[in-house]
Amino acid sequence: MRRESQFRLLLIVLIGLVAVVALELGARFVLKAQDQGTDPVAGGRHLYHPYRSHQLNPTYVRDLDTHGLKLHSADGFRSDRPIAKDRTPGVIRIVMMGGSALYGIGAEAPYPRQPTLKNDETVPARLEARLNAELAAAGRNEKVEVINAAVVAYRTFHHLVYFNETLYEYRPDLVLFLDGHNDFYHYEVYNNWQTYVGGTESLTRHFDHRGLWFTALANVRFLAQYSNVFMVLEKAMQRSWPEVPGPRFAQLDAPRTVEAAFPANVPQLLDESIMKTYRQLKTLGEMFDFEMMVFLQPQVAFEKAANLSPGDREIQSITARHEINPRRAELRPLFPEQFRRHGIAFADIADIATEASSGQDLYLDYCHLSPAGSVVAAERMLPHVKEMVWRRLATRPAVQATVSASGPSVVAATMSVPVHAPVGSRGVVDLSESLLAGRQ
Repeated sequence: MRRESQFRLLLIVLIGLVAVVALELGARFVLKAQDQGTDPVAGGRHLYHPYRSHQLNPTYVRDLDTHGLKLHSADGFRSDRPIAKDRTPGVIRIVMMGGSALYGIGAEAPYPRQPTLKNDETVPARLEARLNAELAAAGRNEKVEVINAAVVAYRTFHHLVYFNETLYEYRPDLVLFLDGHNDFYHYEVYNNWQTYVGGTESLTRHFDHRGLWFTALANVRFLAQYSNVFMVLEKAMQRSWPEVPGPRFAQLDAPRTVEAAFPANVPQLLDESIMKTYRQLKTLGEMFDFEMMVFLQPQVAFEKAANLSPGDREIQSITARHEINPRRAELRPLFPEQFRRHGIAFADIADIATEASSGQDLYLDYCHLSPAGSVVAAERMLPHVKEMVWRRLATRPAVQATVSASGPSVVAATMSVPVHAPVGSRGVVDLSESLLAGRQ
């Protein structure tokens, strides 16, 4: 009888072990099939951040989405290497800020699945290459360095926090923004800080609420270090943030309307949201000696179908079925005047397709660009940024190349060489006009 009990207990233990192994293998298969990776840290694109909701995860890597490569630097940029805070002599440093389009994220359902762009396929990388080619063609020895400081899902107010927290230490000459989809196209006055839900904001609300969900997530995250099953559970919980009950939290999510009907409310709408951020960043430009410019990001909904490839026309069709914003087309033409009103340089590049590009697939989904799309977007930015770079060079000593035993380098001369480049395009605030109005 005793032997039979021992055998039954052993059988139960074996069945339990087989079940655990089966669950772990099944969870591992799910993670692999979804390209999530089996490392709970490296498999996530972002980490929580105490000030700006979330940040890029330096260890992020996936088999399909990142081609097995690390796309983020140790200091949290979209870069293959860490970036020194001190500028190299003879280098114009540009910081570019934005959301997922500037970051270069891929596409998911309902669009055909596409991996994240490689670092050298993003808009900042393409723009850096073109600017350096222009400098070389002009016989200049200076270089341009473009830092991709974009983070997926960032709104404009994140830029203000990010610059104050970190980016000012890099002493940029120029700061460029590629924004639009995430928070330009509202038509009610709202608080763009309090209405943001994600990352640390949601964690804080749940922590303050003292609910079971936060406690469960914390425990699941701990166990995910050792178990594929708990890693799957953690990702499922993070994708399904429950609403925090209670009137003291609900008030944060309600937009504040005004009596004036759209579009009469647009100046107030923008002044209390995106323009509030850009005006503060403009003041920071005066403090830290950088010029800034805002670019309205490309979106397939704004493109003329005749200028799109067959693949992009299909993406436009999918977008029309799933993403509806009736005010978007009405708001777009109002932006240039609102930026001009505050003396902030602005360029509308929301439609980048032309007859010449109609044979190329420029989009991966509603606003995320293909490698070819990055090239075209960078070309649209080039004349505006080139003028800013040339103006910056005019205030500095010219640079001459020297050759030493360790290879070529650059040294500063004593004479400034002003070089001027023309700029002009629809939806652009004239930069000289902005300077007269008191721009940094």
